[in-house]
Amino acid sequence: MYCSAVAKRFDQEKREREEQQRREERARREEIARLRNEEQARLDKLRSDASNWHEAQRIRSYLSAVRDTAIKKFGVIQPGSESEEWLIWAEDQAERLDPLTKSPP
Repeated sequence: MYCSAVAKRFDQEKREREEQQRREERARREEIARLRNEEQARLDKLRSDASNWHEAQRIRSYLSAVRDTAIKKFGVIQPGSESEEWLIWAEDQAERLDPLTKSPP
């Protein structure tokens, strides 16, 4: 009877150790997955920011060409004109895209 009780206790302790090892392994895998997801989110944000910055630069370059063309053609962009309002609006859009600048309201 004593040997049977010892054997049962030994088996129970073994199962508990194995279960603890499974929990620890599961927690380790979950932590690795969490870190991997975090890193992927950071990389996605970096790519998005770089793309948005590039697009903002492209828009600014285009607006510069539009402004230069209008000035060559008309001599000046009239304050309050539709052209000036559009340029201001377009510049605001570039600012909103650019992750390096504070977005206008």
